[in-house]
Amino acid sequence: MDIKQIIEQVFATNMGNRITPELAAGMVRSIAVAIAGSIQQADAQEPIQEAQEVGDGMA
Repeated sequence: MDIKQIIEQVFATNMGNRITPELAAGMVRSIAVAIAGSIQQADAQEPIQEAQEVGDGMA
């Protein structure tokens, strides 16, 4: 998921709520967790792509 989409989703979820320090902190935490999760997924897929590239080059 794109960072822009993550931020849009968090703000859409909290639309209409009065912004308090607790809510703002929760929104930032949600964004950070979502970004970390997307980075972790990308890192998990990277070795597979590298192995395929090396395999294609050696054939």
